[in-house]
Amino acid sequence: MKTEQDHSISGYFYNGSSSARQKVVLRIVQKTSLSDALFIIEHEDLTTQSFQSHEVSAQDLSGADSSLQMGPFEFEPLDGQALRQLSDNLDLRLFKRSYLFKSLFIGLCVTAAAVFCFFYLLIFIVTPAITPTIANMLPEDILDKPSEVSFKQLERYYFKPSTVFIGRQQHYIDTFYKTYPEAKQANLKILFRSADKIGANAMAFPNGVIVVTDDFMELVASPDELNAVLLHEWAHVKHQHALQQVIQHSIFAAGFFMVAGDLELLTDSILDIAPALLVSMQFSRSMEQDADNFAIKTMKEHGKDPSVLADMLLKLHMSGLDEEHIDDENQGLGLFSKLLELLSTHPDMEERVEYIKDQSI
Repeated sequence: MKTEQDHSISGYFYNGSSSARQKVVLRIVQKTSLSDALFIIEHEDLTTQSFQSHEVSAQDLSGADSSLQMGPFEFEPLDGQALRQLSDNLDLRLFKRSYLFKSLFIGLCVTAAAVFCFFYLLIFIVTPAITPTIANMLPEDILDKPSEVSFKQLERYYFKPSTVFIGRQQHYIDTFYKTYPEAKQANLKILFRSADKIGANAMAFPNGVIVVTDDFMELVASPDELNAVLLHEWAHVKHQHALQQVIQHSIFAAGFFMVAGDLELLTDSILDIAPALLVSMQFSRSMEQDADNFAIKTMKEHGKDPSVLADMLLKLHMSGLDEEHIDDENQGLGLFSKLLELLSTHPDMEERVEYIKDQSI
């Protein structure tokens, strides 16, 4: 058991209400344990102020500007080395622990800020900038297999044979390829499907398959309207937007796998999850704008009015507003129900329509 110890050190006392300081003597009386330590400030006018150990915390004891915080007051020793030595002699771990906790908190804050900045730059600046380059370096058919898997899943859960007359289907396909022969050279495969749970939609897969639903065809008033949307979907294929999205998801996942320390698991699983990504992803605003610009440019080159694309976007948007019951019908379909969000929720519809109208002939 420790006996009572009494130590003193001279310094300055700040009352917290002003920068004025008073010369004082600090007495530290340590009894049987650290929790019994008493800190007494003796002023020159012989008045005293006492503080219990739990009211005292230490600033940095390793530097010349070491000090003790006593509630709203502060004690600054004349000799910082003397305070450090006194702390060691008295085994005042409270001082050191307070400083360590403060240093740890600051370190954690700095680390958290650095991690936030890193991921912000990675997600919003670096990744979007490098994904087109990475996509161009990869084999063009890298997503063919995931595309097939995705299409088969949609065939199982959503698609049924089209009720559109086969002759009408072929007429629209022939008209599209006749008007835009470069599209035929791209080996696109245009399919028509009935899909009551999806509604009016057209969607493209990375392997060049474009699916048009029967509900969508009910909105089409002319071949030019269908062609405009097919050009938009072709742009997603041509510019590898789906592959870029998969790459971005992979980069984000890599960050988490690095933290988990299992990059091998990432390389083994990324192509396995690609089909799910293809079904659930939405194209970014910049990708939608890119696809719109491609369709506008191609139509103008062939003497067509791009305003028909704006007309179809409005029809699709209005059709989506009338199909809110679809979500309730598909709650049990899990991941693949996210497909309903693809075209019906394209960002900033009004802005897109206005932009396309401005580009019209």
